[in-house]
Amino acid sequence: MNINEQSVAVPVDLLRPGLHVHALDRPWVETPFIFQGFRIASDQEIETLRAYCRSVYVDLGQSEPAAAEAVMAAGKRQPLHTDQIGSRTHEALSQRQLPEALRQCTGTLFEPVVHPDRARFSRLVHAASNIRDAASEAVRESLLRLHQSRPINITRATRAVDQMTRLIREDSSPSLWLSRLQRHDSYLADHAANSCAIALAFGASLGMDGKALQCLGLGTLLMDVGMIKVPREILTKTRPLSSSERATMRQHVEIGCEHLAEAGVPAEALAIVRQHHERIDGRGYPERAGGDSLPRQALIAGLADSFDAMTTDRPYRGAFRPDQALQELYRNAEETFGSELVEAFIRCVGTWPVGSLVQLDNDAIGIVVGSRPGAGAWPTVLLLRTPDGEPYRKRLLLNLAATDREDAQVNARQIRRALGQREANVDIGKVVAREFGRGRRDTGKATAAA
Repeated sequence: MNINEQSVAVPVDLLRPGLHVHALDRPWVETPFIFQGFRIASDQEIETLRAYCRSVYVDLGQSEPAAAEAVMAAGKRQPLHTDQIGSRTHEALSQRQLPEALRQCTGTLFEPVVHPDRARFSRLVHAASNIRDAASEAVRESLLRLHQSRPINITRATRAVDQMTRLIREDSSPSLWLSRLQRHDSYLADHAANSCAIALAFGASLGMDGKALQCLGLGTLLMDVGMIKVPREILTKTRPLSSSERATMRQHVEIGCEHLAEAGVPAEALAIVRQHHERIDGRGYPERAGGDSLPRQALIAGLADSFDAMTTDRPYRGAFRPDQALQELYRNAEETFGSELVEAFIRCVGTWPVGSLVQLDNDAIGIVVGSRPGAGAWPTVLLLRTPDGEPYRKRLLLNLAATDREDAQVNARQIRRALGQREANVDIGKVVAREFGRGRRDTGKATAAA
């Protein structure tokens, strides 16, 4: 481990938001943090570090000046070390009490107990399912009208976005959970609904108000309607597109903008449609705009679009795991959406995003169904298989951030790693359909390989 000259070893009790964590006193792969090096943004992240580490290395040069000065002042009372920490022996997390802040940060869906009741979650999933269907149908109607050269009617789309916004502001997990349901015969419409839900959840986490969220949702929902004019053989091609095919595909932005403008889509939402494929480094399209000229809402829509596309099977590649998609977004952040926005997105969806297939430290397997800012490393998991590999007769919810008991010691579980669907022989879409009654249209297909 090479530690730069501006790094100091800081006990976790002295950490504060604004400090840039450069290294840990244990391997990164043994923690929930998916990127090696990050600036602390909240007290909840400090609680997570405290659960895993005794000390961390802080890069003072990349930290906020006020935070760096504060920790150095504290170090005069409690000396900081600049020698290499190295590997240490830690108490197992299962032998420690979870920090109180983490035990209580479980979101609005689930009680702060180990095995919460799933009734409220199921009700919200049903509501989200109906709204998602309405959004998908609005996009399908727009696609059909555009295909038939008829005017687009945005009334249904606007109503669906309003309903989705209200539900997501209550809790985004049910809507994000449904985004893992893949119907291969309606990719454009379902991708639009998924991207809309992701963008709205992210926008709400950033504190956007109702009008801004409505424009964000409408622009994201309708951003790809021009794809209906792209030849199907290009959309379904399993090999890289030629330069001429790529140019044809990119025309969907201008086609969509033209017809949506005629339909009366607000200018703010139309800007999202026009610019959701633009990137910070100017390598996007159609105008190759970049830098500060790009509105934040267009970047949010593009980020949501990219995340859903990466985590969905496509003709030319298999789906990324959600954690892999986050790593890819983080790796390319400076050229695409900006590091600040990508890091905020990762905090929003959590270290283990909703829909992640995970293996716990006791070898049990489950799917993340609830993850909120501040508790991203400690989500709520739907248990699928026992540590022995047998299916659970009754699938329970396990809240990793909570305990039924108030005394000091708790045999807490933690996530060991993410799994791919093929590796675990689990079809997440079928699990979603079966476990929470995804509706009559899908129940006939809802037999999970889990």
